[in-house]
Amino acid sequence: MHRWRLGPDILVETDSVPLARAIDLVYGRLRTAKPSAGNPPLFLAFDESLTIHCGGARVLRAESPSHLVPLVESMLDTFAGHVTRTKAVFHAGVLSVGGRGVLLSGESGAGKSTATLWLAQQGHEYFGDDLCFMDYETLSVEGLPKAATLKRGSFDLFPASEIFADPVRGPVRYLLPPRVAGAEKTTALNALIFPRYEKDSELRVSRIAKPLAALALVQQSFLGVHREPRKLELVARLAETPAWHVEYSRFADLERAVTEALA
Repeated sequence: MHRWRLGPDILVETDSVPLARAIDLVYGRLRTAKPSAGNPPLFLAFDESLTIHCGGARVLRAESPSHLVPLVESMLDTFAGHVTRTKAVFHAGVLSVGGRGVLLSGESGAGKSTATLWLAQQGHEYFGDDLCFMDYETLSVEGLPKAATLKRGSFDLFPASEIFADPVRGPVRYLLPPRVAGAEKTTALNALIFPRYEKDSELRVSRIAKPLAALALVQQSFLGVHREPRKLELVARLAETPAWHVEYSRFADLERAVTEALA
């Protein structure tokens, strides 16, 4: 049996070797031998038509083998966000920079994943580029250290790797940086960074007021905050963390801005 831990409340299993290989390309660092201590694992079956079934129900079908990995990534990220109930889930990258936690968030297209991966490639500890899980009491953060997803515009910035066909995002590649946080490792957050890549832009760094930081966090909260009073309370507390908007065109400038924000 092949098994992966996708956050605090979800375990995924399959006995299909081809499906396990596809999952491992993205989630290989999340493999575990531990059985589930709480919720029963989600069992995924896979057939010759490239169709994935969960709990006996057809979930998705890949048009070709090159489509399978991106579809699996989207499916498992959605599972992780929807199933998690014990912690708040945010769309964000997380790094430890000199032992201090940084959350990188932003709307789609801002370059969050690319920024997170580039910083991680400089030796900072990588907790994940897309989803993170925050404890409601302590505000400590656990990442989802899957391989970062690169879109076509970022290909030239990183070493070459296999290209897959995503029906929505177009060609994508997957890459893990050198230092990846261990399973279930957490970090406290010392800075919130909202990066935006703008070609040929000079570095612009501005402090974000607490109400605007809270609004941005609500917008990046997985499943929103509807009927979740404790999530609103968490966002209000999290917004007390120093928050910065960083517009840049050179990644070295972004790293300098993050380091100075933590000083």
